[in-house]
Formats: sequence, C-alpha cells, structure tokens
Amino acid sequence: MSEKLTRFSKMRNPEKRLLDFIQEHIHIVFLVLISAVAIGARYAGWEFVSRDATRFLLPWHEAISIRGWSALSEQIGNYGMPYQLLILTGTYLPISPLSWYKLTSTGFDFLLSIQIYILTQRLTSNKTTAAIAYSVSMILLPTTILNSSVWAQCDSIYTCFIIASLNCLLVKRTRLSFFFLGIALSFKLQACFILPFYIYWYFTQRSYSLSMFLWTLLGFYLLSIPGIICGRSILDPLKIYFAQTTISDAMYFNYPSFWVFVGNDPSTLKATAIFFTIALLLAGYYITLSQHSPHGSQEPHLFLIQIATWSAWTCIEFLPTMHERYGYLVTILLFVCYLSEKNRKTQINTLFCCIITLISDCIIYGNYLFGLDVELAPLSIALFVAWVVFSYTLLSGRNKKIAPITKTTSSELNSLLQK
Repeated sequence: MSEKLTRFSKMRNPEKRLLDFIQEHIHIVFLVLISAVAIGARYAGWEFVSRDATRFLLPWHEAISIRGWSALSEQIGNYGMPYQLLILTGTYLPISPLSWYKLTSTGFDFLLSIQIYILTQRLTSNKTTAAIAYSVSMILLPTTILNSSVWAQCDSIYTCFIIASLNCLLVKRTRLSFFFLGIALSFKLQACFILPFYIYWYFTQRSYSLSMFLWTLLGFYLLSIPGIICGRSILDPLKIYFAQTTISDAMYFNYPSFWVFVGNDPSTLKATAIFFTIALLLAGYYITLSQHSPHGSQEPHLFLIQIATWSAWTCIEFLPTMHERYGYLVTILLFVCYLSEKNRKTQINTLFCCIITLISDCIIYGNYLFGLDVELAPLSIALFVAWVVFSYTLLSGRNKKIAPITKTTSSELNSLLQK
C-alpha cells in the first residue's frame, strides 16, 4: 500500500510543480492569458471590411504599392507621412493589405497596454491594479478591439506614444517625453488634444524651458525624413494637418459633442467653438493654479494625469468637426484615473464618467460600423453631464497640492516596478 502511495505521489509531482509555478508567477500568467484572450477577440473581427477600409485605406495601399518608394514623394491619403511610410512597408510583406493594417494596429494595442500598465504602476505602486489596467485596455474596452481589428484604424498608434510621453514626463525624462509627443503628432493630428496640458505642465512645474518643444519638433519630423528625401517639402507634414482643419462642412461627424444640441452650422459656430474651448481650458487651468499650491505633495502624479484627461476631454467635447473615434484617448485615461484613485467619492464619480463614455463610444462605433440608427442628442447630453461631473470633481477642490516632480533614478524605478 505504501508503495502505491509513493508511486501516486510521484505522479502528482509534475502537476504540483505546475500549480506551484502558476501560484508563484500568477501575475505573469494572468497577463499572458489576458493577452491570449485579446488576440482571440481581435481575430474574430479580422475579416470585417469597414467603409473606411473600402473607401480610403485599401485604395491608399494599392496606390502606394504601384508606385513603390516613389509614392513617398507625394501625398497619398490624408494621414501623416509616417503612416504613409508604414503602408509602404506593408506592400513588401507577404500579407494582405487589410491584414497589414489590422496587424499593425493590433501590435500597437499591445504596446499601448504595456504603457498603460507602466502608467498605472507608477500612479498606484500596485502590480495588481496595473494588471487590471492592462486587461481593461486589451479586452474590457470594446472600442479598442473594434478600432484595430474591425475598423482597421490606427488610433492605438498615436495614443501609445502619448501615454509613453506621459510616463516619461512623470519620471522627469523630459526630452524623451517631448520626443514621444512629437511622434504621436506625426501620426495623427488628434494627438494635439493633449498639447494644452503640456503648456499647463510648463507653468505648474517650471522645471524646463520652452525650448524643450524642439524635441517635439524632432519627433514630429523624424519619421517624415524618408518622404523629405524622396522630394517632399519640409513643410508638407504641417500642410497635411492644415488641410484637415479646413474641413468645416459640419460641427460634428457622428460624434455626440456639445454642439449636437446647439446647432450644426459651422459657418456661424466654428470660430465660436474654438474660442469657447480655449476659454474653458484657461478657466480650468486658472482654477487649479490659483487654488492649489505648487508646493508640497498629495498624489501629484495622479492629479496631473487627471488634468491631462480633462484637457483632452474638453477639446473633444467642445471643438468643432469631431469624429466618432476621437474619444479613444479620453476613455482610456478615464479608466486609468478610476483605477488609480483612492478617494471613494472621486472614484465613484470617475466610474460614472467611464461608464458614460464607454457606452457612448460603443454606440457611435456601432452607428458607423454596423449601421445602427441611434440619435446622437441623448448621447450628447449624457456626455456633457459626464464632462461636468468630472470637471466639478477635479476643479472643485480636494486640496490637492501640485508638487514639482522629482527625477526618478533607475534604481528607484526598478524598486517601484517590483512592488
């Protein structure tokens, strides 16, 4: 009998070692499993061809494929020059054009989620919360899945570099932060929604010169160098975006902004909307700078990420000609704020905002991708209420003090990541 028990025990040893390994590395196992599920979720929509793909992305790919490297000498499409270079790269690979678009965006989904993990870890010093943030980005936000694997759009690319920029900014890697900001701007004009925050940061921290924005210029132009070598003007990257700002045939494009329940007359309201947005940003920044001391420390990192979130959200809510995908960055940052918040009341308010923005994003994505017939007015009111709640929670005052961010050494950062 004892011999049989010994034999059974030996048979159980591999299983026990496996369970012990899983228990010991549960954090990594969880991240791997979430990543696997996320891949499966994205693969499910791989064959879907969106209207954007049919009307824009696939024709751009075909035109660039025919011209080869000479295609970089002219503008094909209306995205930034780095994205044109990305499309050209795909023409040399044994992969279908649609798959290349989706594979690229899905790859940046993972890079974005890693940056979100690092940001949340930085804000909370908690690996479990950071892992939850990673899973939220990868699988629990339907819009991140729909954006890359169904729509074949590239919002994860510029958002990834924005989060990387914020990560570097919080650990005082200022040059690298502004460089990443430039790369984000080079891919999509929508990255400019975060720019007001960097100006606010300058006045708050007073720890770097405005000349630091030269690193942004370097990042903006770096991936455009191949196009410039092929004959493009050095001003072309800017001209692409200036051309986009001239599109003013509507105050909103399938996005439930503030102007849905005000009016859709861009000839009358466009300038008003721009100045109104600037006024709101100035008012918000004035309140935070006048009510909160620039000395001391009480969750300064989280407060600054909340300000970044509010800045981008204010731009998207009140600027004209906003499209349905422009809330991508804000939804992600809101969930980071919620997961990182320790104040119960603020956390509940932020969760409310998360739910409203997520529901709104899902509906407007469904409107465009699957032909849902949903009125934007109720969504517009709900989003506006959520913005007001977030603004009041942030600006009404919890006696936060904005501390100058001290430089984090490599040993300190490694110690933080091991917690």
